[in-house]
Amino acid sequence: MILVYCDHINPRHAYIFRFILGDLLGLEYRLTHDRAEFVCFTGPKFSYGADNPGSRLHFLSHTLLKEKGVREQNIRVTRWQGLPIFFQADGLSAWPFDPFALIFFLVTRYEEYLPFQPDAHGRFPALMSLAYRDGFLDIPLADILADRLKALLVENFPHLNFPSGAFRFIPSFDIDIAFAHLGKGWMRATAAWLKLLLKADIGQIQERRLTIRGKMKDPFDNFDYQLELAGKYGYHPLYFVLMSDFGKHDRNTDYKGLKFRELIRMLSIRAEIGIHPSYRSHLRPAQIRVEKSRLENITGKPVHMSRFHYLRLGFPQSYRTLIDLGFTDDYSLGYSTVNGFRAGTATPFLFYDLLKEEATKLTLHPFIFMDSAMADQLKYSPEQALEEAVKLTGLVSQYGGEAIGIWHNYALSDRGPYRGWRGLLEGILSKFANTTA
Repeated sequence: MILVYCDHINPRHAYIFRFILGDLLGLEYRLTHDRAEFVCFTGPKFSYGADNPGSRLHFLSHTLLKEKGVREQNIRVTRWQGLPIFFQADGLSAWPFDPFALIFFLVTRYEEYLPFQPDAHGRFPALMSLAYRDGFLDIPLADILADRLKALLVENFPHLNFPSGAFRFIPSFDIDIAFAHLGKGWMRATAAWLKLLLKADIGQIQERRLTIRGKMKDPFDNFDYQLELAGKYGYHPLYFVLMSDFGKHDRNTDYKGLKFRELIRMLSIRAEIGIHPSYRSHLRPAQIRVEKSRLENITGKPVHMSRFHYLRLGFPQSYRTLIDLGFTDDYSLGYSTVNGFRAGTATPFLFYDLLKEEATKLTLHPFIFMDSAMADQLKYSPEQALEEAVKLTGLVSQYGGEAIGIWHNYALSDRGPYRGWRGLLEGILSKFANTTA
C-alpha cells in the first residue's frame, strides 16, 4: 500500500488518483490530507500539492484539480524526456509538470466542454484537439506517463509490487447497413430497382436479382466470416446495431425484417451486442430508449453497451442520457477522421461529469482505429491501414489497456472502394492472436 498526501482532497483528486494508481498501476493506495499522519507513515509514500510536507518525493500541483467547472486553460506544450507535457511546475517537484492534472485534462475530455466550432455533423473535430495540434494523438500519453511514474516509484520504493499490465485486443463491428439488397421494404426496394435501371447497371441488377431469389449471398452478409476469424484467433467480438427508423443518415435494414432479426439473434448468442444509437438520438433520450427496447425485444437480453452512430456525442449530455437509461459501457470515444488516442489512453475509465463534479458508473472504452476513417478519410491503402493498426495496437500491448478497432461489414465486402480491405481484419487478428481465450 502506498500513502499519498494531498493538501486538498475533492472529487477530482479521488477520481484521478483512482485512475492512475488503481486502474493504470494496480496499486493499493490511500489519500490523506492529515500532515501528521503522512510524516509518521514509514511505508511507501509521496505528496502532491502546493507545498511539500517534508516528503522526499513530492509533486507540485497545478490548480486544475482544485477548481470547479470548466474554464479556458493556459496550456503550453513542451517536451520532457521525449514526451509532450503541459501544466508545468515551477520549483522543487519530482517532475517539471503536474502529471495528475495533465491526465485529468485528457481523460475527462475537458477541452470538449469548452466552446468549439463543430464539424458538419455537430462533432468535436479531431483537428481542434490539443493532442492533434501538438502532435501526440498517436500515443497513449496517459498510459506512458503512468509507466514512467511506476519506474519512479520503484526507484524510490524497490519493494513496491506492481501487477503486470493487462492487454486486450477487441475487434468491434458497427452494423450500419446489414445487407446490400435484402430487407429493404417495398418502398426502398422499388427505389433501389429504379436507380439501377436508370444507371443501366447490368451487373448490379443481376446481383440484386440473384440475391433476392436466394441464389447468391448478399454481398454485405459476411458475418459468418467475421465470427470464423474471431474463433480462429481467440477473440470475442462486439457488435453495435443500428435500430432506428429509416432516415438520411440512418440507412440500415428495417428492424422488423425477419432476416435482420435472425441475424441479430444469432449475433447475440455468439458475441456481445450493443446498440448503435441513431444519428439524431445523441441528445434525445426518448429515441435511444425506443431503439434500446427494440434490440432487447429481439434478443431477449438487456442491452448495456452503446456506440453512437457517426460518433455523435456531446459532453456531458450524451453520457448523462446513457446513464439515465441504464447503460454501463460506451465505446464511442475516438474520431471518425483520424486514428489515435482521443482521451490519451487505451485503458477503460469512468466518465467524470465536469459540470456535476462527480465520477459516474459509466465506463468509457476508447477505440484507436476505424476502417472507414482509414479508407475514406485518410485514403490509406489496405497495406498502409494494416501497418498503422499494428503500430497503434503495439503501443497498447506495450503499456496495457484495450486496443479496440472498428470494422463495418460493408467494408469487408471486398468490393468497390473496399476491395482488398478484408485483409486488415485477419492481418491484425493474426498479429495479436489471443491464445489464452
